[in-house]
Amino acid sequence: MATTKPGRQVRKRNPTPAEARRFADAVNRNSRVTGRIMMGWTASAAWYADAVGRAGPAPPAFSGMFWIRTWGVLVEIHDQFASLDAGLAGAQPYFSSAEIVAFHRWYTAILAAVHAVRAALSDQEVIYLEYRRTVECHLFQHAYKHRFGGDGALIEAITSKILSRHVTFDETDKAVAALLRHHRTEEAIAASVAAHTAAPLAEVAALVSAYARADERTLLLGPSKGR
Repeated sequence: MATTKPGRQVRKRNPTPAEARRFADAVNRNSRVTGRIMMGWTASAAWYADAVGRAGPAPPAFSGMFWIRTWGVLVEIHDQFASLDAGLAGAQPYFSSAEIVAFHRWYTAILAAVHAVRAALSDQEVIYLEYRRTVECHLFQHAYKHRFGGDGALIEAITSKILSRHVTFDETDKAVAALLRHHRTEEAIAASVAAHTAAPLAEVAALVSAYARADERTLLLGPSKGR
């Protein structure tokens, strides 16, 4: 017996073949839409990285989009495929073993490509990237303001979704200052970071595009042959 709401119990049962098929069809339809969105985002990330990194100091709008798109790859694209891969554990009633193995190959390949983008960045550059993404997305950077939490404790750090730890405001200030001392301008920082993330971002874009465009036959071939 499994409780779905307080005071209410229902008996678990396996889905009927018809239900399993309808569920799989719905997942496939939604995946196509989501796939097109991810394909556009990762292609845009690669384009802006190439434009900002190859041309040197780029228009501020280009640099801003580079930070936003790259953060999206490192956080949202990563989390999407990590979640999909984790969900394969319960996919057996809805997909065949061959489909599950193929999905796992695609997901791990894309995650490895995202990890390569992260590996191209120093921790200082990650801290700067997260700061710049906040600046580009929000008029006021409330996340970086000292304030008191509901429990009365002083908040003086953000939670980095890329580093998976707290980053104090002081650590952010020091990272920004160090990069500015080295590169002198924010445009030069963007050009440097874009230059060494352009190639791994292009690989992410290629894999996501191949995955999103794959039909049932090429999907089963896996990322090594389905691209």
